[in-house]
Amino acid sequence: MKTLFRNVAAIGLLAAVALPVEALASDYPTQPVRIVLPFAAGGSTDIAIRTFAQHAETYLGQSIAVENRTGGGGGVGVNYGVNVEPDGYTLMGGAIGAHSILPAVNRGVGYEPSDYTPIGMFQMNPVVLLVLNESDHQSLDDVIAAIGESSGSLSHGDLGPGTIHRLTFLLFLESAGLAADDVIYVPFGGGADSLAALLGGHVDFHATNLTNAAESLRAGAVRALAVTTPERVDHFPDIPTFAELGHPDVDTLAWRGIIGPNDLPSEVVETWDSVIRAVIDDAEWAATVEERGDIVFHMGPDAFAAFIDSEFERYRRLAEELDFIVE
Repeated sequence: MKTLFRNVAAIGLLAAVALPVEALASDYPTQPVRIVLPFAAGGSTDIAIRTFAQHAETYLGQSIAVENRTGGGGGVGVNYGVNVEPDGYTLMGGAIGAHSILPAVNRGVGYEPSDYTPIGMFQMNPVVLLVLNESDHQSLDDVIAAIGESSGSLSHGDLGPGTIHRLTFLLFLESAGLAADDVIYVPFGGGADSLAALLGGHVDFHATNLTNAAESLRAGAVRALAVTTPERVDHFPDIPTFAELGHPDVDTLAWRGIIGPNDLPSEVVETWDSVIRAVIDDAEWAATVEERGDIVFHMGPDAFAAFIDSEFERYRRLAEELDFIVE
């Protein structure tokens, strides 16, 4: 299987020809901008978008309000965001779950990547598989053995069907020669709730973004058995990768960016491309992102659009292979 980072490397060549960072002959924006986020407050994506918005205000020259519109695994917020007036004053906080995976696995969600305008990616975030620190499962091999011997009594929790976390765990099970119904699946409405379920001993395993787990990892409450990056993460060097443990196809990575409705004026896209580039170069923002376990990663409009298209096709194919399609 072609890995995500190979896709990134190929598509990332387009970033070299993205729009230059320079002053733009445009009056936009003349009023505050709203960023609609299709996920609940308090999760890793919410924190990432709000942190970005706080820094972006300096370079945009206007205030930015982040509005959470939740429901339907992110579909409610995206369906709202793709149908707003394309004037640049309502945009979306883009994330892989709502913008790529959900429409890939759910044909009835109401939109596909062709229904919106990718403006720019500014970070990626790996997925980790967690257990409680005092768990008997000290390694990925321990988990595989325990699931095989459990007769379906062990449980896994995450943010819900159609998320990168669920697909990551399904890819892991497939790589380990296990079936989805070998583990009880417990979906939750958000990252905070699903992590709380692990901390409370209500589930045995939990797949989540590294940023969601960072505080609990540093406090010693949980143990990360593997991470989906091709190499170990600098700020968490003790977490082995799935690849080094013999599961190279478990290579899913979340991403965050800015997305708008179709038919945006070119000056809006150009302005936000410049703003994203400026934030990327902001050392304070970058340090915050990396401390949380995210990876600073930029794609301009053309590269981001091509990447989202490739991700959509990849997850549609995976969903069909894993019998995960919702009609």
